[in-house]
Amino acid sequence: MSAQPRDQKQRDEAATWTRGPVLVEAAAGTGKTTLLVERILHLIRAEGVRLDEMAAITFTRKATAELKNRIRSEILSAVKKEEDDEARARLQDALDNLESARISTIHGFALDILRGFSVEAGLAPDLGDVDEIEQDARRDAAWRDWLARALNSNDARLRDFLDLGFQVADLEKIRDALLDLPELRDRFPHAEGASPDEIHASIKRAFEAWAEVGRRCLDEEDKAFQQLEKARGWLEGLSGLSQTELLRELWSPGFKLNKRVGSAKNWGDSTDEGRENLKLFRSGYDRFMEKSAATISHEMLAGLVPLIRGFVESFEEEMREAGLLSYQDMLFLAAKLVRENASVRSRIRENIRHFLVDEFQDTDPLQVELIFLLAGEGDAADWRETRMEDAGLFLVGDPKQSIYRFRGADIAVYRKVKEKIRSLRNGRLLDIQENFRSTPGVVDFVNEAFSCVIRHDPENPDVQPEYVELMAHRESADPAVFLIKKQQDGDEPEDGGKVKEEERRKAEAACLAVAIRELVEEKRVDVFDKDINARRPVRYGDVAVLFRARTAYAQFEDAFRGAGVPFITDGGRGFYDKFEVGAVVSVLSAAVRPGDPLALAAALRSPLYGFSDVDIARYFLKTQEPPEALREAVREIFLL
Repeated sequence: MSAQPRDQKQRDEAATWTRGPVLVEAAAGTGKTTLLVERILHLIRAEGVRLDEMAAITFTRKATAELKNRIRSEILSAVKKEEDDEARARLQDALDNLESARISTIHGFALDILRGFSVEAGLAPDLGDVDEIEQDARRDAAWRDWLARALNSNDARLRDFLDLGFQVADLEKIRDALLDLPELRDRFPHAEGASPDEIHASIKRAFEAWAEVGRRCLDEEDKAFQQLEKARGWLEGLSGLSQTELLRELWSPGFKLNKRVGSAKNWGDSTDEGRENLKLFRSGYDRFMEKSAATISHEMLAGLVPLIRGFVESFEEEMREAGLLSYQDMLFLAAKLVRENASVRSRIRENIRHFLVDEFQDTDPLQVELIFLLAGEGDAADWRETRMEDAGLFLVGDPKQSIYRFRGADIAVYRKVKEKIRSLRNGRLLDIQENFRSTPGVVDFVNEAFSCVIRHDPENPDVQPEYVELMAHRESADPAVFLIKKQQDGDEPEDGGKVKEEERRKAEAACLAVAIRELVEEKRVDVFDKDINARRPVRYGDVAVLFRARTAYAQFEDAFRGAGVPFITDGGRGFYDKFEVGAVVSVLSAAVRPGDPLALAAALRSPLYGFSDVDIARYFLKTQEPPEALREAVREIFLL
């Protein structure tokens, strides 16, 4: 193993550059947390920054606890080694005050801001957070009351919505979107107030676009083409209907295109052209119906937004009066406070000189706004216009791992931040590529596979980042990626030419079980053992089998058991479906039902006792003496 990483220069700069913002792109296994800790130690030791003048922000509470423990361990070690008296004193002070340090999740940080400036935020000073279970319970109780009142009021919008066959669950989707995305409420769709006649005219325009495709037909006697006139007659019959009646008719139309009729020879000069035109005619009908229904659906759904927003706002007010905030409320209200109150921004900036953010690729627009407004300078209320030239901002992330789009994380926002830092004279963009976790064989395989999959498109830069190759720090000539051949040619189980999925899984499981057994028993591979600081042959406990889904666990458990491969299942089958749990249940069932011979037979046959069918038969039939061990087992079961 080499003495230091090949990207040590970038690592040193990440830890020590303090004249402007830094964005470090570091992939998995490259030591992101170590970089964060080293920077904190540098700020304390060399820059004279107190720990309470920093805010370290992580993605989860678990990560927060781990970071705090790492900081404690590294500061404790640094105190013992530090020779400079002043630096040692600063480190000791940081150690003494670690528990009060601003090391938290972004939601915890936002909540601290709201508590510290509760008067300015218009909130109770004893604010607390609420877990998702309690919030859901409170929301559901309030929702039931609100829905009952809304239904009793006979609101036309709600009545029409439910009359069309929508469910309360559909209303709840609108409710949850409004609750989860408070920053986007003003941009939710608005009803345009179109009258039924205007909607009918819009439907006719969509019909004419479809009819234009129908004019490609060369023979008006074609049965597919003749359906156009039937459709036109049905459309004219929609005139004068209400909005609700229009939507009901579009969802269950009196006219439906028969896609089985029509001849390709009547739709083009060649068979291929005719087939394509007929295909377009049939799919055009679907688009016509979808577009028509979408026009009315938009009016109806958007018309419900103001109604449900009333519930959302009253529920949030109720929560705030109780001193409780949801996670999204914390971010939304903290960002709003910092954006709109220059005095609050200024006072927080005075107290916090450096911001360190881990897993930045998972940061959503509200979080970016909050951090940049506080880390920057000037009076701008828009984070994109905040002066960041000398900002004490340190961001660590890996855009390839941005997987929380459903929570608001947006790679487009990440890219804007990156470009902003790139444009600054004192800004630094650093790539950390050396991986400490995996062997060269694994790293080479990952680079080869994913460099072909993760491709940056300059025309769509907000979709996918560039792939940055990893470099292996560990040294090993052992093969790291094996291709296991599942079956011999001709052994593929078939059913009408198609492989049965269950048989395929069984075959794969059996093949893998044999491969693992040979890997261990024949000592084909050595692994590095940290406990003994040396290499040794691979053991069963070094092997992990990862699954796409839990549905395949049963076949693999059976195969491993049959091949004599010891294993422990993490999750998978239901508790009572597990092999060992089933054995215990069999014995306990016999114990609580001593008069049930089947229960006793199942217990004796279970792996906990393992008696043969012959011995069990001898016991029950009393034709021959069963083994004494079996009699002892029966007594033991009945004594449980």
